[in-house]
Amino acid sequence: MSVRDVAVIMPAHNAGRWIGAAIESVLDGADRLAELVVTDDSSTDDTADIARSYGDPVRVVSLTGGPYGQAAGRNAAVATTTSPYLVIMDADDLWAAGRPDPRLAVLDARPEVGVVSGAVAPFTDDGPFGPVRPGPVAVASITRRSVWDALGGMDETRLHGEDIDYLLRVRDSGLEVVAVDEVTLRYRIRPDSLSRDRTATNRGLLDAIHSSLQRRRSSRPGS
Repeated sequence: MSVRDVAVIMPAHNAGRWIGAAIESVLDGADRLAELVVTDDSSTDDTADIARSYGDPVRVVSLTGGPYGQAAGRNAAVATTTSPYLVIMDADDLWAAGRPDPRLAVLDARPEVGVVSGAVAPFTDDGPFGPVRPGPVAVASITRRSVWDALGGMDETRLHGEDIDYLLRVRDSGLEVVAVDEVTLRYRIRPDSLSRDRTATNRGLLDAIHSSLQRRRSSRPGS
């Protein structure tokens, strides 16, 4: 029997238009998939109903009274899982990693590595959108559950840059963050997505880098 030790974590808010395709791409392509946990973050559309319609191994965790954001959705989903490897994926993107997954091969062989990322292929409804983005890219990464737990998951106070902040915290903890060349995610570009707010996204990135520099400075002898 093949090993099933991967949990895909998929936060979603009013993603009914895209989440079916995202889930199907995981079910069709994910190597060693044990569970796919969708966090329905206070959606007012049919996001949760669509996700539940797939049955096992898809599960839905519901948050109400929000939305609370990507970090909170990811943390809530991870809290319900037991798998040793975690993949963070948005509800409008598409799985692209093949079998065997090259990211898992690195994690299996190198205990000093905390996160492995792949490359990302951006697209719109009209087709490819710009060049492939090489890793490390947080949304195309696999992290060890043990590392996630040790770091306390993602910072829920961050509405932007929480994924980059996580990668930097992994690196600052002394573990390696590495990338493989293969495209492991197709990243959907749409006008209303959070990442299209370039000012807020850049501010979140700069803040994550600043926090990392502070951690590294404070860890130096004599600091």
